[in-house]
This record gives sequence, structure tokens and C-alpha cells, in this order.
Amino acid sequence: MKPFNIVVTGSRKWPGVHIPSIDSLLEWVVGRQEEARRRPRIWHGDAQDGVDAVVRAWCEDHPTRVDQFRIPVHPEVDGPWPGAGPARNRRLVGLSQAHLGLAFRYRMSCRGTDSCIEALRAKDVPVLIYEL
Repeated sequence: MKPFNIVVTGSRKWPGVHIPSIDSLLEWVVGRQEEARRRPRIWHGDAQDGVDAVVRAWCEDHPTRVDQFRIPVHPEVDGPWPGAGPARNRRLVGLSQAHLGLAFRYRMSCRGTDSCIEALRAKDVPVLIYEL
């Protein structure tokens, strides 16, 4: 199967662990790729809370359907905060060779999510944006 790379980004303040909107969208996107006989590969920033935690749990619940790639911030590679987040987002997008971005924005404070959206768009990757 040919891989299909999906970058998922979102707020660390996203409420709850299993939010139906995230689970449903992942289910839909992964299902379309399976129908097209492509292997979904989900890439995320591996934060311990928010959207990354929801995505990690979803991937762990579906190990036979997706490959998961966690790309946390590494200060020795990405530099010190606060610039480390956007640098990691650019690195994540480059490593993933993304075909699609899924972005989950929560309220007004989404600088990290927005920087990942910018990195995806700079590579001409289509991004679906869900706002709560």
C-alpha cells in the first residue's frame, strides 16, 4: 500500500480526551484512504495534552489501521522556546511529506496551531480547519 501522510495539529487547550469531532474526522479521513488502498500515516507533535493527546489515543486504539509518528520538540534541534514550537512544526511538515493537514483550533489562542497551518500551506498542502 502506498502511504498517505496526514499532519494533525491543534490546541493544547482542547477540552476532553475523546472529542467526537476529532474521532469522527479521523475515522472519515482514514476510511477514505483505506478505500483508496493507501496506508494512513498520522503525524503529530506529541504534546501530553490537548489535540495531540486525543490523536495519540485514537492511533493507539487503531494500530492496525494507521501508522503513528510522534514529533516532539527537541531543543537541541528546534532551539529554545518560544521559537522551538514553530521550528518543530516546520520540521514535522518537512519530515512527513504531508498530503493533508487537519487543524483543530480552540478559541482565539492558537499560535502553535496557526504556525503549523502556515508551514503546511507553505508546502501547498491542503488543510481542513475545525474551530470550536
